[in-house]
Amino acid sequence: MRLEPLFPALATLSLALAGVIDPSIPSAGDLFAGIDHFLHHTPSHPQLLEVHNDYFDITTGKKRKLCVLHPRGDGKHDDQNFKAAVHECGKGGIIRLPDANYTIGNPLVTELHDSVLDLHGWLSFSADIDHWVKHRMPFEFQNLALAWIIKGENYVLDGNDIGGIHGNGQAWDSWAKDESNKYGRPMSFAIVESKNVVVKNWSVIQPQFWASIIIRSENVLYKAYYVNATQHDPGARRHFLSWLQNTDGCDTYKSHNVTFGTPTTHPSISTVELTCVENMVYQGGDNCLALKPNSSMIIAKNVTCFGGTGIAFGSIGQYRDVLDFIEDVQMEDITLLPSTQHLMTNGLYFKSWLGYPIGEPPNGGGGGAGYARNIKIWNVKMEKINRPVFLQSK
Repeated sequence: MRLEPLFPALATLSLALAGVIDPSIPSAGDLFAGIDHFLHHTPSHPQLLEVHNDYFDITTGKKRKLCVLHPRGDGKHDDQNFKAAVHECGKGGIIRLPDANYTIGNPLVTELHDSVLDLHGWLSFSADIDHWVKHRMPFEFQNLALAWIIKGENYVLDGNDIGGIHGNGQAWDSWAKDESNKYGRPMSFAIVESKNVVVKNWSVIQPQFWASIIIRSENVLYKAYYVNATQHDPGARRHFLSWLQNTDGCDTYKSHNVTFGTPTTHPSISTVELTCVENMVYQGGDNCLALKPNSSMIIAKNVTCFGGTGIAFGSIGQYRDVLDFIEDVQMEDITLLPSTQHLMTNGLYFKSWLGYPIGEPPNGGGGGAGYARNIKIWNVKMEKINRPVFLQSK
């Protein structure tokens, strides 16, 4: 480490500690804070970021800016370097992460416009639970939290069949083993206030909480999407839920035109206007898919779920005097199977709250209104499901 930048501060600090009175000299506390910031601040490392201004993109046949980011390694955080790459190429460019692992130690907000995140490894979120809870990014529904927010329009997240997110979920599963929706436990990534988005060849391994959520967005395609939440804690073996509660595969909330699959059966629905997940595989202990309030025009095709609580519609009516709806849903070629670590408790189930409140969200609620309508599901395969079709009112 170069210490020369500290010399003026140390010299001034010696005067302050010696009791020399000079109003232009900061207090000793201020100086200590400045030195601590110098020693512990994580700056971006330009030498790890390559910027190519005239890269020829064969997918578009045009030149665009390319940023190639390499990790710091040894578990050192790559947050600042990732932000620098997005700053350089997040508008109209390609952000390429070619290496095996990048460590993320803090919540992220990423804005992408007409750009591609080209990931060939893993964004590995650190397991410092106290830090994540302290710095949580709140999500208004059920007082939940988010780890990574992606916003913008006309962007692609591509995991190239070899990468995506590793959430270090085992630490979170064990920490929250006896409490559903435990405060501060963050969702791995969220598509927020976005339009015209493709998430493809993308995996989420060991999510911290829900693997993914689509919030106030439209025209989103998930293609070749894989989620695996596996329990390795020996203490969970005899537990009914294997401590894997709240490991949903993907949820939607206040989003329009969301599809899990290609709607080839119904050509009258414009695929340009659809948010779509195509060819999804889930293994975990909670909802494979969950359509939260105010989700409309949802299509799911070729979705396979191993273990958990099936595909959920709702819940609706959780918040007093709020109108919720789920409508215009089509699902086909759905497979629901038990896994070796978790029973398949439900197949397709619909959840609503009573017309009066019992407790408060996230685990209580009621007193709202709502409806679910125009829902069509066909070609569903189920094996060893306790409740193949289930209506639940809390």
